[in-house]
Amino acid sequence: MLVVTLVAFTSAVEVAEQALVTSLSYVFRSTGSVMGVAIGSAVYQFALERSLWSTIGSIDDAPDVIRSVKDSLKQISTLPAQLQADVRGSYMTALRAAFLTTVAFAVLAVVSGLLVKELKLHSTLTREEDDASAKADREDGIET
Repeated sequence: MLVVTLVAFTSAVEVAEQALVTSLSYVFRSTGSVMGVAIGSAVYQFALERSLWSTIGSIDDAPDVIRSVKDSLKQISTLPAQLQADVRGSYMTALRAAFLTTVAFAVLAVVSGLLVKELKLHSTLTREEDDASAKADREDGIET
């Protein structure tokens, strides 16, 4: 996907702007990756904390148990069977929340992609051939 978008970007701009477009595509790709991981992690941590407190918050040593199972997954196996099931259910709830957030961003990306204006991609570096062809088409009354 990276190569396809990079070719489309560089083909859609003048030669003098291709370096700028290439660097901007990498900047936005990197920024998007970092933001995606940060948002997904924040949603996961929030959902996990909330779910753990709602399912096992009523036990006597809830703060210690919650802290320990968030710090290490190995701690889950040391809990009683019913508590293990509750903690695993909380982890599943948090994973589902993070996944649904990712799906929402993917839908937003598709919708925003559909709104992008389609540009003509030139077939030559000088673009003169394309420009001459377009000029001839306009003179013949053909809209390009």
